[in-house]
Amino acid sequence: MSSTPLTLSSLAEAVAAAITEAQARIDAAQRADLERFIDENGRPRALTVRLPGPDGEKVVDIPLLSFAAPTALRVTEATLEFEIDPADLVLLGESVADLTPDGFAAHATVTPGADGRKPATMTLRLEAIPAPAANT
Repeated sequence: MSSTPLTLSSLAEAVAAAITEAQARIDAAQRADLERFIDENGRPRALTVRLPGPDGEKVVDIPLLSFAAPTALRVTEATLEFEIDPADLVLLGESVADLTPDGFAAHATVTPGADGRKPATMTLRLEAIPAPAANT
């Protein structure tokens, strides 16, 4: 069985892809949560209240969404630590500056095991690069 060597870039790209997929699932769950405040006609669901006033009662509809706490969850960074056999990670001349998975900045460090023995510890840190602001 032949195996493709694991490069630092391919590892960073795999982790970044997993984070991107997790963010997409979070976004979908948050959208679904907000949709429960909107009726089938696209109008906000409301709580009807009667308020007293000098000219009698006034009926007011208050959108339920105004009672909901915002939950804009974003994955902005991740730090992973691995124990690796340095022979399993092929650097192929890569430097930390070469780690640029789409939408992320990455930084990796490898710390040799005690007395240079295996396993080594690799720390991989990814930070989401904010999308450029849309021109409106």
